[in-house]
Amino acid sequence: LRVHDNAILHAAAQAIQNNAADEVLPCYCLDPRHFQLTEHNSPKTHLFRARFLLESVNDLKQQLRAIGSDLLVVVGKPEEVIPELQPQHVLASEEPTWEEAQVARRLSRRLSGGANLETLWQYSLYHMDDIPYNRPDLSNFPDGFTSFRNKVENGNHCTVRALLPTPRAGTLPLPNSLPDGINFVPTVDDLPLPEAVHERYTTAAAGEQEARKDVSMPTFKGGERAALKRLDYYLWKSDLLSTYFDTRNGMLGGDYSTKLSCWLAHGCISPRKIHSECQRYEQERVCNKSTYWVTFELLWRDFLRFFCVKHGSRVFLVGGAKSVEKLSLIHI
Repeated sequence: LRVHDNAILHAAAQAIQNNAADEVLPCYCLDPRHFQLTEHNSPKTHLFRARFLLESVNDLKQQLRAIGSDLLVVVGKPEEVIPELQPQHVLASEEPTWEEAQVARRLSRRLSGGANLETLWQYSLYHMDDIPYNRPDLSNFPDGFTSFRNKVENGNHCTVRALLPTPRAGTLPLPNSLPDGINFVPTVDDLPLPEAVHERYTTAAAGEQEARKDVSMPTFKGGERAALKRLDYYLWKSDLLSTYFDTRNGMLGGDYSTKLSCWLAHGCISPRKIHSECQRYEQERVCNKSTYWVTFELLWRDFLRFFCVKHGSRVFLVGGAKSVEKLSLIHI
């Protein structure tokens, strides 16, 4: 949910430039399955995350409109919504975890007219194609973090790729005939919530105002611009990066850690963008254990994602990925 360092937008812009495509229609599906109750009777997405997600989607829509594009936002399952648009080619993020992979497989099967689905990896600091392990299943990936860290931090094995350029105005031309709903800007009320979930959202909303009275905590607003503003504040406006290692395990207030995880999780900011800015900070301000430790935490994030690629659905077993219990999953 960003325009900077976005592999999908970059690939689409390249296709236009190379005359491999004439038009691009960015689309985001608010999947109803993400807002249901789980088998444990808890909302899969609660109010605060739902609101953050919607803010992020709406921010991306504004960012795309600023460069002459737009974002079609639809409440529906991707494997049902996207084939109805009759695309010639579909670009999407590559996701290793089970539910997302199931959706991608279903979507691929339902595309018609010679259309195909191409997935692009863009989640991690180190690209999955660059790490020194077997592709595509990472079968020889270690189950311990330290081994992974030592290998990737050795420059002889892999490096962090440069940031992809942000699309310029006019590089993502829209179709001449836009689908109905192109002006739809969703709110929480537009989400397909079961009654039980709606009641929990209402209760949470009532308590939110009380929680926001803690003025020492930052307001977490979704979107790329909010993410970049937080990054700028934490590094350049406050110099908090220089003491991150000493304060990162704090519990109170808004400045003891970067607080970037919510934006990272929704794709509002690229881990390579954070890494790039930390490197620039080291060159222009100070280089110490704290400035390195943010990259160290991003490495942990990479490790857990690649661990999911290796072990697949087994990461969801009660006994852990290496347990001997039988795997049984409910198909969505």
